[in-house]
Amino acid sequence: MKQILSGIMMADKQCSITKFMRKVPTAVDESTSVAEVTQLMVTNGYGAILTTSAGVITGIFTERDLLTRVVAQGLNPATTAIGEVCSSCLISISDDASCQDAILKMRANQCRRLLVYNGPQLKGLLELPEIANSIAANVDKREWFLNLIVGVTLTLVIIVIVLLILSLPEMLNIAHYNINKPSSSDYVNPLTIQTSPKAEYTAPNSTTNP
Repeated sequence: MKQILSGIMMADKQCSITKFMRKVPTAVDESTSVAEVTQLMVTNGYGAILTTSAGVITGIFTERDLLTRVVAQGLNPATTAIGEVCSSCLISISDDASCQDAILKMRANQCRRLLVYNGPQLKGLLELPEIANSIAANVDKREWFLNLIVGVTLTLVIIVIVLLILSLPEMLNIAHYNINKPSSSDYVNPLTIQTSPKAEYTAPNSTTNP
């Protein structure tokens, strides 16, 4: 259990335990037989059930108690009262506590369940598997979101690279043209080309001097 608790010690302090507790947990009189209580747990999917005496909570009976205190000891479930084999050490926590507070308390007391109170009123039962599964699910969602961001970013980078590769030949042609383009100093305006003046023709004088 230490490894489980250590693995979720980074739970968000804003996480409220009221989201995960089983409200007003079922309770049975401590004189009820283990067989009856076990059938009730199986029918409702409970991992634990509270025991009472004269309406006052006296203990909690869990799956572990069934294995270690009933089955392992060879007791008859039909004739053994639940009050004889339940755990009487009850650890409680306030309903305004965070998930991290609850985990720390479980770790400090080496337990997997906490009674949740609002002042003197019992509000519910908080079990480690419920809170652990929820935290693990939140972590998976965060990892999925981060993976999505990374995937989209990588896709955009690949698209940009492909576009650059496709435009590379055109860019090379433009660069080649700019390199071989004649400079302005080499350009000769044909209108400014001066031709050599034509020799003026002088007609010979037909009159001759005597």
